[in-house]
Amino acid sequence: MYNDHSSPEVTSCTFAANEASGSGGGIYSFTGSSPILTNCTFVGHSAHSMGGGIVNYDADTPTLTNCTFSGNSANTGGGIYDRSSLLTATNCILWGDSPDEIYVAQAEPVVTYSDVQGADVYPGTGNINADPAFEDAAMQDLDLLEGSPCIDAGTNDAPNLPATDFEGDPRIYDGDFDGTPTVDMGADEFAFHTLALYLAGNGSGTVEQTPEGGRLEHGTVVTLTAVADPSSSFTGWSGDAVGTTNPITLTMDTDKEVTATFMTYRVYLPLVLRLAP
Repeated sequence: MYNDHSSPEVTSCTFAANEASGSGGGIYSFTGSSPILTNCTFVGHSAHSMGGGIVNYDADTPTLTNCTFSGNSANTGGGIYDRSSLLTATNCILWGDSPDEIYVAQAEPVVTYSDVQGADVYPGTGNINADPAFEDAAMQDLDLLEGSPCIDAGTNDAPNLPATDFEGDPRIYDGDFDGTPTVDMGADEFAFHTLALYLAGNGSGTVEQTPEGGRLEHGTVVTLTAVADPSSSFTGWSGDAVGTTNPITLTMDTDKEVTATFMTYRVYLPLVLRLAP
């Protein structure tokens, strides 16, 4: 993307694997531009000169909220090259870019509540310098793993904060389960839901769950299979699943509770009486 005296707004977009013979592998803002980028990822770009991910060249005022940079490279500014511009970056992750994350020339970027790789913590309120624990950065999977230091580490007051992340998962989620919902750093929100399974009835049996786990990522499709023990039968689901279909599927978009009911069955045999003569 090339910007010159323009101010595009881009949300939940992935910029990936572009190569620039000059500068700006993902975006080049030449002069007087104010792009607003939210929930965007910049991954696998290369530039022969400046700014593997983004170049802000002259009198630009870009605003980045919950964006992730990884695997980008350039001669200078592997993630971002900021020259004579005013960059505002909030709730962002810049990790694994080469040779550096943010190169500044005659500029004073405002970077807050962001995870920026470097020798020290990048100057700014709420910034950290810790491995974000991506799912698989080598395969460009930049979702956060459970336990990532970026979970619940952003600020809910970030500019242009959307209601969902780049995958449509809910923002401002209590991802570290401490009782206080706080937005994550980066384009991905670590949003999980709980699934509680119960048994009812006078019979016995089990419920098989695929995939397993009591906490499941938002949007996960779960298959439940009721397996009755001998002399019992499965009679139906209740709670957040209803009916007798077996197996049944659920989409984890909220916390859910499901009960499987098993009943014993009786076999009646005829009674024949023979009377003696």
